Amino acid sequence: MFNMHIDGLDHLSVSFLQLQQLSEDQIWDIIAPAAETLKSRMQSVISRMFNQISGSLRESIQVQRKISKGGAVFALVGPDQNKHPKATQGKRKRNAQGGGGGNYAGTNAEVGFILEYGSARIPARHWMETACTEVEDELYSTMEAGWDAAVTAAGL
Repeated sequence: MFNMHIDGLDHLSVSFLQLQQLSEDQIWDIIAPAAETLKSRMQSVISRMFNQISGSLRESIQVQRKISKGGAVFALVGPDQNKHPKATQGKRKRNAQGGGGGNYAGTNAEVGFILEYGSARIPARHWMETACTEVEDELYSTMEAGWDAAVTAAGL
């Protein structure tokens, strides 16, 4: 089982009172540049690790602004849920006879998941873990700079 430990703003030396006084937009301004950095690193790792003709997985990496039920702002970085271009190839009719073979490819998120964790026939390549590990220090420094700017602008 894969265990991923991600430190977000918790890595920064932040008092909860200061964090509480920041608006959702200010917090997003801290997170967004780091999320864009992670996006570009994921795209470069995909280009380096895989030989993609279409580049659809690489181009599907996106940054989404999300707000949890508790009101926390966070960034979701990864492949989108759009259909992969080869999603219809290799599909067999239900109860078809004989060997079907062909490629299975669902959404870009499913393809990314299979490439990350592997399947019965595809070994795990851990492209997301590699990208996160390579860019970790840069993400922290980017968020720290954003934090300092937000605290200074808010007069805290």
